[in-house]
Amino acid sequence: MRFRTYRFMILGFTLVTATLALEIHLNAQQPQDAPKEEILMPEDMTRILKEEWQYLKDETDAYLKTVEKKAEFETKAEYDDRVGRLRQTFVSKVNSHIAEKKFDKRVFAVLLKANLDSYSPDTGKYTITVRSFVEAPYNTPTIKCTVPPNNYVGLADSIRQGYRSSALYLKFLPNFKWTTGRDAARIAKSDEANIFFRVSMVVDLNQAGIKNQANIKIIPKEISLVNRQNQQKLWDGGQIRLNPPKPRPAARKKAAPKDTLKAVTSEMPKSVQADTMKSSTKDTLR
Repeated sequence: MRFRTYRFMILGFTLVTATLALEIHLNAQQPQDAPKEEILMPEDMTRILKEEWQYLKDETDAYLKTVEKKAEFETKAEYDDRVGRLRQTFVSKVNSHIAEKKFDKRVFAVLLKANLDSYSPDTGKYTITVRSFVEAPYNTPTIKCTVPPNNYVGLADSIRQGYRSSALYLKFLPNFKWTTGRDAARIAKSDEANIFFRVSMVVDLNQAGIKNQANIKIIPKEISLVNRQNQQKLWDGGQIRLNPPKPRPAARKKAAPKDTLKAVTSEMPKSVQADTMKSSTKDTLR
């Protein structure tokens, strides 16, 4: 009887130990403090960007005002030392703000409405356009917003209704071609109100290298086409590559002699001939 009790005790201890070991193993495999995406509509992302732009602008203006010029009885060495100390104080203050708002861990997933314009059953391609965008803060002499070069997300200044603004947009020129089967296309069209492009991005407020202008860096991470309602991923663009290599420029052809050019353009409509001659003349002068 006592032997059987000992066996049950040993078996129970073994099971508990194995369970704890498995839990520790699984926890070790999970990334610590893994960032959770915040799903936002464009106007929500605009609000976040404008709030941080205003904070950074106020802090940058105050910092630059203290270092804008050397005092009358201050040597250059003393001035450089003072600028260095004030810059470090400014950077430390911004870093504390970043930590407080957790911008070093936050990932924003912005939903941009996809318009399913037309599907071709012959090619299996769905033509999609995107008219929505994120209104972003415009650049000033003391602060700017930038997006690293990439193939999907762009940032451009514009004038709308007489007001200067900046827009964060998808660079589909003129549209996006989604390759999919006819059945999937039909299902997507029936639920078009829930079809969005999902763009993950982070906002980098670090100002370690500041000189005369602060920089809010908006860094795109991933892109996909999703159904917002059921979270189904219809197209996965994966990670967005930053600073992609530029395509090699096409070899320039030598300009044709004037007589040959006239012979070629004589067959074109008169409205086109003048533009062609002007364009070719410019190429020749280059």
